[in-house]
Amino acid sequence: MKERYEAEIEQILKDLDTPPPGDGAGADGGQESEIPPDDLPSPFAPGAGASGSAGSAAKRWVSPGKLAVVGIVVAVIGMVVARGFFWLPIAGLAIIGIAVAWTFLRRLAAPSPPVWRGRPVGRPPATTGWERVRRWWGDL
Repeated sequence: MKERYEAEIEQILKDLDTPPPGDGAGADGGQESEIPPDDLPSPFAPGAGASGSAGSAAKRWVSPGKLAVVGIVVAVIGMVVARGFFWLPIAGLAIIGIAVAWTFLRRLAAPSPPVWRGRPVGRPPATTGWERVRRWWGDL
């Protein structure tokens, strides 16, 4: 019995040393040029495709964070160069205030729905009054 196990183990080890038939990359360690299907990005992922990435890049050109940084720079420059430019620190603080307000308004205006793998996740709409009451009570 022991010899049979040893023979099977030797056969398995011998099979591991030889490359599989039809494998061109085999022993030279070459890489495949084709991407496995599991590594491809999901078509449902946010920002997938040419139109999604170009549109999001245009939207991010001015953001509340960038606006706040500009406001800080303007305010600091206004404080350093205070001669005749008394309005410059006030303008910098106003820009910072606009950036903070923009951040809060953006969060209030469009709350992001929960997503999973790029698809929105939500409950189906309630069809009866009782379902609406149960859902309302559960959300409290």
